[in-house]
Amino acid sequence: MRATALVIGICLTAVLLYGCNREAEQAAPPTTQPGAPAAGQPVLPGQTPPGGETVEQMVERWKQLAKTATRENPLLNETGALADEIAIRDPHALLSLLDLVEDDQSTPYTKILATLSVTPVVGQHVAPRLIEMTKSEKESTTRACATNMLRQIPTEEVTAVLRQLKTDSEPRVRLYAQIGLATRDPKERQEVYALWRKPETTADEKGTIIDALSQMPALEDVALMQEAAAATTLAEGVRVVAVQTLGQIGKAEQVPVLTTCSQSDPSEKVRTAAQEALIQLNARVSAQSQLTLPLQ
Repeated sequence: MRATALVIGICLTAVLLYGCNREAEQAAPPTTQPGAPAAGQPVLPGQTPPGGETVEQMVERWKQLAKTATRENPLLNETGALADEIAIRDPHALLSLLDLVEDDQSTPYTKILATLSVTPVVGQHVAPRLIEMTKSEKESTTRACATNMLRQIPTEEVTAVLRQLKTDSEPRVRLYAQIGLATRDPKERQEVYALWRKPETTADEKGTIIDALSQMPALEDVALMQEAAAATTLAEGVRVVAVQTLGQIGKAEQVPVLTTCSQSDPSEKVRTAAQEALIQLNARVSAQSQLTLPLQ
């Protein structure tokens, strides 16, 4: 079970991305072929695995699968599971999916799925390419996806680019730029809090903000996470992330909201997450109180 919140584009929303189960495909019966590793041995680069599929073939299969994604069948589980298998074999092979993000012929669904699969392996070495993909002449979903990936790269060059994109004409680009800056600068974090509370901010955008802040939580996030945990109009996955974050950074003052969530939230997943967060919070508060006892 993975909880993910990456809103990239107007077609797939953060609500769809939370709580995705990525079930690995059934492994083929172990066989030994010429060039294949012995049973139980790791697959080396360029070596044909049991079952006969190379990494390059897996990547091509991923590309063909993603091209069939639709709103009704976004293929998050299927492409996610296959990306996980590719990453085990050769994580860098996933970087070839950036071609799909940049390709004007790719559908928004394909670009979004490629971004989700590539993001875990994004590093400073791809920053120049991603920066180029944010240029105003590029297609809007390409720009949004690239901005979303750039926020994973904590360099001064990328920060400067995000500051420029913060006032971009494309709303999705602005959103991801603001979120990226919020994880680097406390002042920018306050602006994201204000954005979250604006009446025009959608539930999907709020989910994206909660997910991004939860990845690098700060004590100042407590009030926002508390609001999100109590907002039953938000997606189940958003509330799960919020209560989990409160368990990590909350104080005794957050016990009532977690208790309410654990007892009366309509979602069983949220109730369970809140119960676990209460245990975590109480243990931390108890440990801190013991540390502050005067020495005898």
